[in-house]
Amino acid sequence: MEHIFLSTQYQEKGIQQITIALSELEKVTLSNAAVVDELAQSSDVLKDQVVELQKRTSNLRLGNEDSVVAAIPTQLITTQQIKHAQERLWPTF
Repeated sequence: MEHIFLSTQYQEKGIQQITIALSELEKVTLSNAAVVDELAQSSDVLKDQVVELQKRTSNLRLGNEDSVVAAIPTQLITTQQIKHAQERLWPTF
């Protein structure tokens, strides 16, 4: 009878561990889905920026004195902004 009791306890602990592991897996999956959404949005923004840059530089010619050179403002990204973005993408366990 004791052997059955011990076996039942081991099985219960195993089931609890599996439940915890599945819960953690679900959290990571949801986090990954959020990251994918953010990346998709970033991709859309980058695509729009590329289209705008192509429009602005379509008349740019090099090596010809009569060419038109368009000035394009740039946006600088700080190291702190990059670090903050990386921290948001990689949750700790």
